[in-house]
Amino acid sequence: PDQMLHDLLTYEGAGGLVERLKREDLADNVSADIWERTPGYGSLFLNIALTPKGLKEYPRVMQETFAYVEHLRNAPFPSDFYKDHARVGQLKETYSDRGEGVELATRLANNALFYPLDVAERASEAWGAPDERAYRRLLAAIRPDNMLAVVQAKGVQADASIMDGYLWR
Repeated sequence: PDQMLHDLLTYEGAGGLVERLKREDLADNVSADIWERTPGYGSLFLNIALTPKGLKEYPRVMQETFAYVEHLRNAPFPSDFYKDHARVGQLKETYSDRGEGVELATRLANNALFYPLDVAERASEAWGAPDERAYRRLLAAIRPDNMLAVVQAKGVQADASIMDGYLWR
């Protein structure tokens, strides 16, 4: 479910967060990274490349982002999206170069921390059965009182009052 959430947050097509932010001239790009620190705890890093307008209106960018997450919470489980991405993962597993040497050994060792050894080699590409409950649990964790926001740009002055209601409650 974490990879599917990553793909939904960075989806550039119609109805996605990226398309909305670009249309409103608030951002040029959205990227995400997931760091699974333990099997029960992880972090989602959402990086939004703001336009000059987006930098001036970054509280609005945060509002749009949380509105999109709320939309995902209220929407039915995206089973077609899941099936499409699972199929792509299956093709990657079958046809992509698995790598070699230290890179392969490191990836396998990292996967073995979170997955049973019999699937650790496949875990980076293969999608398991859809798990709506886990997906909903991840969405529930994305909320203003459970985040750290950083706005970084040349010339930006820190102003915690602007973040009131987003970062501190």
